[in-house]
Amino acid sequence: MSDQDDKIRWLREPPEVGIGERNRAMVEQKAGQEEIRSKSDCYMLWCMTRLCNFNCTYCFRKWEDVDPVYGKYSAERIAQRFGETGKVWHIRMTGGEPLLYPGFVEFVKALTRRHYIPVITNLLAPNAYELTETIESQRVHSIGASLHIEGQVREFS
Repeated sequence: MSDQDDKIRWLREPPEVGIGERNRAMVEQKAGQEEIRSKSDCYMLWCMTRLCNFNCTYCFRKWEDVDPVYGKYSAERIAQRFGETGKVWHIRMTGGEPLLYPGFVEFVKALTRRHYIPVITNLLAPNAYELTETIESQRVHSIGASLHIEGQVREFS
């Protein structure tokens, strides 16, 4: 067997220890993501709010203190509108910080009854723990969390 054959075999059947376990988990995660995408009729990237609870100097986006659509529509109403389409949606939620949107946890609970979501968050909003305890995990594509080493927390009233 050649070195190339060994590499191909390793990719198909990674070893059961160390880096192989991590690679196997990554392959399984990717397969799960593909399955979710195949079950969805529509895909949407949604920047839910321009508000963020950090003010990082390295952020490529400079967020405003006021967001013109923040809280304009109730989370319940938005979830209802997705349902009215009759489609299964894959809704990628980002921001600013999506967890700052009013009623976000209830919104995600309502959405994940029928739809799939990934959420990009810093996981440092006050309702982050509540989110992880309440959502339907089979409907969550992923939760991407960012690390804020020098982030300065902003207060909103």
